[in-house]
Amino acid sequence: MKLKGLKLDPKKAYYRQLFFFLMTVFALSFLGVLLFTGGYSIRGLLASDRYGSFMEFFNKLILSGGDSYRSGSVTAPFALLFYRCLLLFVPGSVIDRYVPSRVSSAYPAEVKIYQEFNYPFILFSVIAIFLLFFALKALKKGSGCERFAFIFFIFLSSPMLFGFERGSDVVITVALCALFIGGKDSEKKIVRNLSLAALGVAGALAVYPLLFCILLLKKKRFIDAGKVLAVFVVLTVPALFIVGGGFAGAAKYIANIIAVWKENSLLLTGQLNFSKCLINLFAGTSASNGLLFAAGNIFACVIGVLALAAAFLAKKEWQTAALVCGLIAGLAPLCETHLLAFFAIPLAMFLDAEDANAPASYVTLILLTLTQALVVSPDAAVHGYTRMFVTRLTGYGTLVLVVLVAATAAADFAKGLYRARKGDAAEGIGGKAQ
Repeated sequence: MKLKGLKLDPKKAYYRQLFFFLMTVFALSFLGVLLFTGGYSIRGLLASDRYGSFMEFFNKLILSGGDSYRSGSVTAPFALLFYRCLLLFVPGSVIDRYVPSRVSSAYPAEVKIYQEFNYPFILFSVIAIFLLFFALKALKKGSGCERFAFIFFIFLSSPMLFGFERGSDVVITVALCALFIGGKDSEKKIVRNLSLAALGVAGALAVYPLLFCILLLKKKRFIDAGKVLAVFVVLTVPALFIVGGGFAGAAKYIANIIAVWKENSLLLTGQLNFSKCLINLFAGTSASNGLLFAAGNIFACVIGVLALAAAFLAKKEWQTAALVCGLIAGLAPLCETHLLAFFAIPLAMFLDAEDANAPASYVTLILLTLTQALVVSPDAAVHGYTRMFVTRLTGYGTLVLVVLVAATAAADFAKGLYRARKGDAAEGIGGKAQ
């Protein structure tokens, strides 16, 4: 007996159904394990520093009140100004009483228990939540039910939960990039300009979102790309002199980024970027740290150049967006799980654009879904849970995703050239025959 309702139509793509099915299975499995372990399995999802919840926010908040770059900060100038504005809500006497030094790179976790520090955090969280909700709503197309289901799963995704638990401004940056994608092609000029401004603000907060300008450059929208850069410059340059120490601060800022890149290049305790994907494979061998460092950097550069070239060649916008997100996570000097939240953007674009069955597309969807999936991993060695397996899974998954999308984009580009040349040749023969 055949169940006609379950019979697949070969002419129809099932990407949306597969995505929502996988996310539902991951979420139910996660909640089941969470209940079974009395909540202890959450350690397999969040950062290993269980005493540092929300401290990415509080560290940046307090650090913005001092000589930030002398303290080793790698926060962009405009982001420092943003946190400095939030710090205005905290009485100076309270800061002097509970903060031992304004030039430390990290602050006691106890600051988060004082109510005076909680108000700017609540304000920050409200801004992040509402901005992310409306950005995802603008990004995702389709029926209302489908859009809200997508928003629901992204809010409950592993990188978003990680970002909220850390108190990271990556949530706001992702939301601004989503607003850019959702409005850049609007027929309304004001919406287009606001979307360009959103990307400029995102770039001012973290710099690397400016890679999304590739989507504009591919369509020769140079004026629009210029508007994005103009917003970035207008926000960054004044902030650099207000809170960043001017040109001397800019030099120290760059030096801090280089220092973080060197210091964290061999640490394998968290998410793997491109470099660490290679280093992790040979970390237990007799290879020296210097050799591993050099090999990892060369590998990252090769993958990065290929991904960047493919981003310009890709015919589909979701492919370009996916490669940009891969560059953000794969080349970050310190890659944390919340950077995977950027993949929610190409994921939404993929679900809205792909309508033809292709094995490579289904594999790509699974890899994109994996970046957002709620997954915890038991650790038999400590009779508990660890995030190490998950970070390896998503780290190598991101690398495979970038390679697969780049290869697919290059193949589609080559096919397009071949067909164009074949068409020109046929046209030439027809002209001679006439």
